[in-house]
Amino acid sequence: MKKINNQFSDKIKSNFFIDEKDISITSIQHINSITNDNLELQEHLLNFLIIKLMDTSNPVGTTERYIFNKLKEIKNMRTKLDKIFPNGIISFRCYLDTAYKELNNMLKEQKFKEADKITQTYLIQLVQQNTNTKRKWLYFTDIYLIPAYDLFLIDLLWKVYSDNKFGFSIQRNIWLSCNKNWNLFLEKINWNNKSIMKRYPDEFVWNRNAPKGHLPLFNQIRGNQVFLSLLQHHVWIQYY
Repeated sequence: MKKINNQFSDKIKSNFFIDEKDISITSIQHINSITNDNLELQEHLLNFLIIKLMDTSNPVGTTERYIFNKLKEIKNMRTKLDKIFPNGIISFRCYLDTAYKELNNMLKEQKFKEADKITQTYLIQLVQQNTNTKRKWLYFTDIYLIPAYDLFLIDLLWKVYSDNKFGFSIQRNIWLSCNKNWNLFLEKINWNNKSIMKRYPDEFVWNRNAPKGHLPLFNQIRGNQVFLSLLQHHVWIQYY
């Protein structure tokens, strides 16, 4: 997901009257001008829609529906929409609010330490749902059992609330940029110092001043195979 710059976001907000029951003519004209414009603006509009849908404090309104329907008219956007909202935006909101409400709230409040713990719990629960195990940790062979869509949503939440600074896909991109050199990768995301892993939790940074890719953490006590398997999960091909 591309970061929405403040100027563009303000421009969108100034033309959207989201609290009104009926979408305004100004909003319609602005949305139409964006959807008829270039790909970059269409991507920004999609990102804006996702952010609005993540705000579960407000019901899905006419504006969000209109944006969704207009983007569906664009061929190259339709494929992305079908992946992100396979059952529509109402279903997306409901699933997010049911399955990932706690993570959504913690990240929205910038409580990254709590969000990190919740993330690990969710991953374990997703594996447990597909196996008979009640283990409180993951094996590398468990990772492929995590549904791609759920891993995509968890990653999406981290990216949205950190302005694309945190998230598994961010970490994967850094890992690839290091030519998959594990020690160099860990140094880049500030998980180790001179090949020595930092101590949890005090030596990690729990705010947005952390280096890019620093969060979420992943337990390395049993080696790097589990985290490596996550970075090789099929979600990154399917959704990115």
